[in-house]
Amino acid sequence: PGNGPERYDYQSLTTGIQWPPMQGGFTRYGDVKSLVESADNRLVIMGSGDEMRLRFKVPDEPVKSGWKRDFILHSVGWDKDANLHTILGQSVEPLPFREMKSYPYPTEVYPDEELLQQDREIYHTRRQNSARFWQSLVKP
Repeated sequence: PGNGPERYDYQSLTTGIQWPPMQGGFTRYGDVKSLVESADNRLVIMGSGDEMRLRFKVPDEPVKSGWKRDFILHSVGWDKDANLHTILGQSVEPLPFREMKSYPYPTEVYPDEELLQQDREIYHTRRQNSARFWQSLVKP
């Protein structure tokens, strides 16, 4: 309500496809800790409707009287909205990286292509079915 962030209502789910899926490899479901534990160019590639849950250990030390404990999540991410007018918006690639000067980066090179290829083979193995979306638009 109000100006707060949108929240998922798990009691009211829709299974219909809302947005056209992008082409390319999305991160498989499951443990992705190694992709998010360091400030580097590794990514969790999420599609429409995906979510990621983060767990962390709360410090054992008690909070001083009158104080309260806050947690700050600093994240760096990029968003492609699959809008037909967004440059390269129909595919997850080319993947962005922290040092890029602009996107797309025609004169720059992804900094660790070998690690990216490894992540493609291990993590970014999930595909979305674009035909299912477009067919749903013409069904009576």
